[in-house]
Amino acid sequence: MRGNFSFKTNIESEIFCLFIAQQMVKEYNITEDEAINRISDFWIGRDKTNEDDIIFHEPAEFWAGTIYFEDEFWWEKDIKSLIPRKYSQKSVEDN
Repeated sequence: MRGNFSFKTNIESEIFCLFIAQQMVKEYNITEDEAINRISDFWIGRDKTNEDDIIFHEPAEFWAGTIYFEDEFWWEKDIKSLIPRKYSQKSVEDN
């Protein structure tokens, strides 16, 4: 798995975002490409190179659900009732 994210990363944030992608693949049964694209769409144009960035204040599992589901309080709900965010398929190379 490699990340071609549509936002600025450094080695730490790149690795962390790949952990998020792995969690999404595992928990939500999506492809690696879809996970990378969903993460890219969520943080498009942002700079995730600061070691104090908000992404490092929550675990990968939190971000996986936050990025995947429409409901911002997804962790408080029955996962079967949650709706994934809309996703338009594209290849990782399109980022």
